[in-house]
Amino acid sequence: MWKLGFALALAFSCCAQTPLVKGVGNFIHNVSDLDQSVRFYRDLIGMEVPRPPGDWQTTEGVLKMYGATGGKFRVANAQVAGVPMRVELGEFPGADRKPVRRAPGEPGASLLILTVAELQPVIDRLAAASWPLAVKTTRACDGQGIAVEDPDGFPVLVIQRSAGSGTATAPGKNVIGLQFGYTVSSDAVLNGPFKALHLAAEPPQHGCKSVEASLVHSENPMIVKLPDGFEVKLFHAASGKHSAGTLRPRDPGAAVLRLAVTDAQAAVDALGQAGVKVVSEGGAIQTLPPAGIRATILGAPDNLFIQVVQ
Repeated sequence: MWKLGFALALAFSCCAQTPLVKGVGNFIHNVSDLDQSVRFYRDLIGMEVPRPPGDWQTTEGVLKMYGATGGKFRVANAQVAGVPMRVELGEFPGADRKPVRRAPGEPGASLLILTVAELQPVIDRLAAASWPLAVKTTRACDGQGIAVEDPDGFPVLVIQRSAGSGTATAPGKNVIGLQFGYTVSSDAVLNGPFKALHLAAEPPQHGCKSVEASLVHSENPMIVKLPDGFEVKLFHAASGKHSAGTLRPRDPGAAVLRLAVTDAQAAVDALGQAGVKVVSEGGAIQTLPPAGIRATILGAPDNLFIQVVQ
């Protein structure tokens, strides 16, 4: 099935003339308690948090985009130096919210994949905080890693790559890499939104089963490479598993993948032709102050939300 999806996506991309997607934006984690989430990513995982929790805001366009009119929001960012994608943590109290949790390997589970220089310090900090591991240390051909759930159930894979894997190190930094993964129940995400945005997928270059695939009990992922070089990894869940429930962008546990596009309306139109509809309030693209950014959120298969930003 993956081979067919790859062939269709590749054929489509070959015929595309103007790329709609420029590159990746942030990976938006909507959370129930922003302060608690910041402590997890900063103090236990070891990520940098250059933007701590800010003041409460009520920007109308943002609240409409997340379906949270009447509420408020605040944001913090965690990052890995040199990686274009940041982890954007958003809290939306004052609006109806329904927490949803996904286990590693379950369809609809977003995966934050972090590469570290040394795995043991992360394990030690988690143990000292009595934080349970979702999957204990797992070894594979390209390294070893753990799976842990953040306070809202987002699966976080922390991986130490084997020597010679080509992973660069940063002096004084333990967290040295970040990737975004998503677990899907079928080829619908690949042959729907990614194909519509002229993005093809390819299998990994190595033949052995990777540590992240082992952690989520999946085969090796298909890799969607964005024009800026960032890679999105799509993991296929075990046969017969389906994504449960329906999420809204404001719900704690909802994942939003932000993509920078050349034309927001053209991206929405292309996604609409693939059956991917706007879920933001009124089905509209919002213009956000102060820079006039145009953005909206669409609902893709397996509860993946895609935010297009121009």
